[in-house]
Amino acid sequence: LVKCQCGKEDVPPGSRSSCEDPVVLCGSVCDKELNCGQSEARHRCKAKCHEGPCPPCDGVTSVLCRCHAMAKDIDCKDLTGNPEDTKCQKRCTKKRNCGKHKCNQQCCIEVEHICPLVCNKTLSCGKHKCERLCHKGHCPICLAASFEELHCECGKSVILPPIPCGTRSPDCSEKCSRPHPCGHAPLHNCHSAPECPPCTVFVSRYCHGAHELRKTVPCHMGEYSCGRACGRSLPCGHKCIKTCHSDACLLPGVSCT
Repeated sequence: LVKCQCGKEDVPPGSRSSCEDPVVLCGSVCDKELNCGQSEARHRCKAKCHEGPCPPCDGVTSVLCRCHAMAKDIDCKDLTGNPEDTKCQKRCTKKRNCGKHKCNQQCCIEVEHICPLVCNKTLSCGKHKCERLCHKGHCPICLAASFEELHCECGKSVILPPIPCGTRSPDCSEKCSRPHPCGHAPLHNCHSAPECPPCTVFVSRYCHGAHELRKTVPCHMGEYSCGRACGRSLPCGHKCIKTCHSDACLLPGVSCT
């Protein structure tokens, strides 16, 4: 060794005869630059010339938080260099890339604010959910597929697999095979709707007051008004003059006028 531990003074010749002899300490202030303080004015060691690492600094360092929104005074001896230790309490108010949600992260330093939420909207197929991260615009088409044949209601028309999710039942030119409660045979084609269209077979049916019989009334219509005066006898002996109707001629508590 030719210098003392702080490097300020030369070691006197012959002061150490072997490497096991004590190192020379000059007694001056160490004054080595420490890893604390501001970058343009680092703190310096105040201890006297010593062996080994410099002791902890007893000063305070003003440290900017990660997002540079505010500074925080930290005892130099507590500095760790971990950015998590200097996080401020400010919440980020920028919109995430989905355009719907705010970032809301504490002391945020992200350049692109990726939304971590799952979209979870129902896809156009009506069965499956979008599994992408929350995003702008429309969801993609469903990529699921069925490997079972898709038949029409009567089973005479078929689409062979693979079948993209959301594919509708095939069109069929055959007559509907579902029985109608009225007993008439369906006049419409095979379909996949939950209910059949109303029966349009013409039937003979009297009007509400049984004044006339029409033979071209669609089955689903039921009774109808012929437009004539009702003519039913009232308790007072008069005739009802209301247009052909299905309800009572007089309301409760109302007398003939």
